[in-house]
Formats: sequence, structure tokens, C-alpha cells
Amino acid sequence: MAHGRVCILSIAIPPYPSGAGRRAYNLALRLNKNDRLAFLLTRTKLDTKKSVLGSKIIPIAPIKEEAIKKDKHTKSLISVISFILENIHLIITIFFILLFKKNKFDIIHLFSINWTTFYTMLYSKILNKKIILSLTLNGHDDPYTIRKKKVYNTFKRKIWLWQIKNADQILVNSQQLYNSFDLAGLNNEKVLIIPSSINTQKFKMLNEFDKKNLKEKLGISFNKKPIFLFVGALRKRKGADVLFDVYSLLAKDFDKAQFIIIGNTNTEEGKHFHKKFERNFNKRSIKIIDYSDAIYEYMQIADYFIFPSRREGMPNALLEAMSCSLICLVNLIDDVTNKIINHKVNGFLIKNNNVQEYVKIIDEIEHDNKKKDLISSQSRITIEEQYSDIKIDTLYNKIYQSSD
Repeated sequence: MAHGRVCILSIAIPPYPSGAGRRAYNLALRLNKNDRLAFLLTRTKLDTKKSVLGSKIIPIAPIKEEAIKKDKHTKSLISVISFILENIHLIITIFFILLFKKNKFDIIHLFSINWTTFYTMLYSKILNKKIILSLTLNGHDDPYTIRKKKVYNTFKRKIWLWQIKNADQILVNSQQLYNSFDLAGLNNEKVLIIPSSINTQKFKMLNEFDKKNLKEKLGISFNKKPIFLFVGALRKRKGADVLFDVYSLLAKDFDKAQFIIIGNTNTEEGKHFHKKFERNFNKRSIKIIDYSDAIYEYMQIADYFIFPSRREGMPNALLEAMSCSLICLVNLIDDVTNKIINHKVNGFLIKNNNVQEYVKIIDEIEHDNKKKDLISSQSRITIEEQYSDIKIDTLYNKIYQSSD
């Protein structure tokens, strides 16, 4: 027997831009340290030799990122054929991997719902493995969206709901996702809320001397103040349009401000916003980074974290920013961000993404150092007490042990 070892499946892991993928990968790293990780299945293209997990990462049918540039009808036909061939590949690959490694693991932990998780769950049932399913984004893989929205055809809806009903344990990362089971008329007895966790040793505040040296390393002038940071894909769901308006007004109020954006800009939407920021901001004041494996370093030099996202599960970037003691200004998402941020205590909640409110609060905080320091301190305390790796891993361990 595998003595409670866990196989994790996430179709996306870093460097692919995915919040669920980051959670899955970070959990795999922590399980590996405790010798509980059997292996990690993913569809992300990467050099496993450069990963800490090495051969424990098993790539399956890598995600095809390039678009097929054909006319509309040809593209439709090619898409159908490509989908069929891709799924045949997945069915065969997953079958043989799980069959040959069946004695290496007892628990399969799936992140999100898709065709890859369906085939994996099906085989895991046959192999009599315990199945844990993590749902991560409201409006995407929550049961209410799957059952009620027209984006899912009848066949796909049944397959997706089958996965929810046949998992032994379901984990969600927010109250909003938990509530979606009631809205969909589904039993929530096997559903537990486990939020994202943060490495508080990595994401932490620096003293002024270390911060100065880090700014120099990152190519940020020490005279640039304040520093505003946004982490997330440049897309409307993440509030990129609101971010542009907020940054534009702040640039008028703070002539020495530095604006930093870290997130995927490779999509058509991302390219549009990228160009818009570059056209309207001084090159010295704006820094746009498509990908960084050292986001924590930019958080350690920043002063403010702007989070205008319209829809989230459990925002990793927000928790990481709070762990670095940043002043966080966050769009109010009911049962998500208001479960993390206590308004005017450990950050600020902005109703309806009111652009003027973002700017007004920052102007006030910049002239009240005592309040600034207090909120910064409470921000860090919130993460240490509720979202640290140690706290969250205790919850995971209980679930895995109960599944042994």
C-alpha cells in the first residue's frame, strides 16, 4: 500500500497563469516535503528537471496554446477532430499512468472540473481510490453555474455534475462557492471550506535597508514613492479597466509614483490593455511584467496593492500581498473578499469598484502614517492567524488521514 500518499492532478501549474494551478503546485511541494506526494499530473508544458519535484511531475497531453488560423468552417471542423484526438490521447495516457502507478497512491486530489479530471476520476473509481475534488472559481466550476448556465450543453453538464456527485470529498475555497451547492439544489454534506494558504516565511515585510537593496535589484528607483502593485491577468474579469482608471488618477496625484503590473498579457484582451497602459503612462512610471517567479519580491517593495477583480474563488495574490503587510484596496465581492478584508481594519473594501473611492482612500492614508502602520500590521496578522501554510496544512492532513 502507498500509506496515504496523494496523487495531485491540475491541468495547469506554474508558469501557466492559473490560481488553482498555483494552489495545486504549492500543495504538492508541501506534501513532497512530508513524503506524502506520490506524483503530480499536469498538462502544462515544462522542463521537469528544473522543478524541485523533478520526476514526480508527469506531463500528460500538454495544453495546446497556439490558435489554428483557418477560415471559420475549417477551424470548426479541425477543432472537433482535434478535440476527439486529444481526448483519445488523454483516455489512453491517464489509464496507463494510473494502472502502472496504482500501488504508489491511495488518494487522488483533483483541482477544478474538466475532461481530464473526468477520465482520472473514472479510472480512480475503478481502482478504488479515494477522490478529493477542489472547486476553485465561482462562475466557472461551481455547481450552480454548471447546472443553471447555458454555457454548458446537456451532455457536458451531466458529466460535470457526475464528478461533483461521485467525489468522496469536495473542497471549496470560499463561502460563495459553498453557497452555490444550496443554490444548485445539491447536498453539501461532503463539502468543506479550505482557503488558500500562504508561505509566510517567503511573503513577508522587509526592513528599509533590505527594501532599498531589493529595489535596486529589480530596477526600481529608490525615489519612486509610493509604489502601487497589481497582480493578475490583464482582463476585464480581473478589473483591468478599473485599474487603468485608478492608476491614471493616482498618476496625477503622485508625480513620483511607480505603477507595477504583473500578469499574463498574451491574450487578445491582455494585449489590448498592455498597449493602453503603455500609451498613456510615462515609461519610467509604469512597469508591466508578463510573468515572474518572484512576485513576492515586488510585493516586498510595494506600498499599496490594488485588487479590482470582479469574480474570484479565493484570491491568492490578495493573501500574499497581505502577508507582505501591504495596504490592500479591494473590490467588494460578497462572501469572498469581505470574508478576508475587515474594512478599515486590515484593508479597504471598495463597493462597485468605485474609482474615486480607491483614490480618496489612498490620499487619506498617505497623510496618516499611524493609520497606515496599523492597517499594515493587521494585514499581516490576519494571514498568520488564518491563512498560513501551517494552519491550512493541518486541515488538509485531517482530510487525507480520514481518507486513508
